[in-house]
Parts: sequence; C-alpha cells; structure tokens
Amino acid sequence: MRRNSPGTTAVLTVKEVSKYLKIHPGTVYRLVNAGELPAFKVGGNWRFSREEIDRWRLQRGTKSDA
Repeated sequence: MRRNSPGTTAVLTVKEVSKYLKIHPGTVYRLVNAGELPAFKVGGNWRFSREEIDRWRLQRGTKSDA
C-alpha cells in the first residue's frame, strides 16, 4: 500500500484492495462491475479510496485484520 502524506486519502489499486479485503482480484472486479464496491477509474485502471472501502466494509458488517 502506498504511504500518503498526513491529511491525504490513500488510493489503492485492485491488487492492494484485494489484499486489504482478503479477497481474490476477480472478486474485486465483479463487485466493481456490479456497482457494489466504491471505485473510480484513472485512465483504464480502477482505483479505490481506502476511506470509502472502510465505510463500505462497515455498512456491510465485514471485518478485516488489515
């Protein structure tokens, strides 16, 4: 995961969010394509705000040890 300056939001790649949530990268793509996982594109690549992913986890009631 990239380290950002204090006060900035961490932006994760598919691989990083997959590791963070402990799910397969294919599952990340499936959730994004279904509109279930908050994400945005930079060029042709998906990116994820760590804050948004944490909110999503809390709403779904899932936990991660990350």
